[in-house]
Amino acid sequence: MNIYSFEGYIFDLDGTLLDSMGLWNDIYVKVLGEFNIKAPKDYLFNVNHMSLDDGAEYTVKTFHLENVVKKDDIVDMWNAMSKEEYENTVQLKPGARGFLQSLKNRGKLLGVATALSDELFVPCLKRLGISELFSATTSIDEVSRGKEFPDIYLRECKKMGTKPQNTVVFEDSLTGIKSASVGGFKTVGVYDPSAAEQAEEIKNRADLYISSFSEMLYEK
Repeated sequence: MNIYSFEGYIFDLDGTLLDSMGLWNDIYVKVLGEFNIKAPKDYLFNVNHMSLDDGAEYTVKTFHLENVVKKDDIVDMWNAMSKEEYENTVQLKPGARGFLQSLKNRGKLLGVATALSDELFVPCLKRLGISELFSATTSIDEVSRGKEFPDIYLRECKKMGTKPQNTVVFEDSLTGIKSASVGGFKTVGVYDPSAAEQAEEIKNRADLYISSFSEMLYEK
């Protein structure tokens, strides 16, 4: 697959462009600790690939916290802990900046489809100096279903003014790769340690798989 042959390029953020999944693991562990609960490994894996609202609902139900805390309170705790990190600390993954710029230099349309809220990702992209590279962005809050459905990618594609068959989606999660494929997009799986256990299946499902964006800088 010639990676530069597409008109549009849609990027997930956490675990794909941003080196931020470790941050979320720490936050999930700390919040559960407030209720004297130790976070199981499967919980961290599952909640990492949900929207904040879905993840909070999953948390409340999984640990039977219905009479202890509300879903919205869980979301508020997560947002409060992560806001400062996105504003000041979270960095791009290796090679990401160079690859984005190489696409922009070729006149490609770039977009974002993320489970993060605008409040978290907009300041982060501005601080990193890449917000102007994207012609459009879409948060999971703008669609009624999560990333297990292609809605977010289709909405972002429409904003960008491209067609799915001329657009490629970059994702670190198996869920995202599957749903983007269902939506008619070509897909690129991006390695992240948080999804290491699914790396082989992601490789098999995606049209292309990369360990780092640095690999893309050598493509012609």
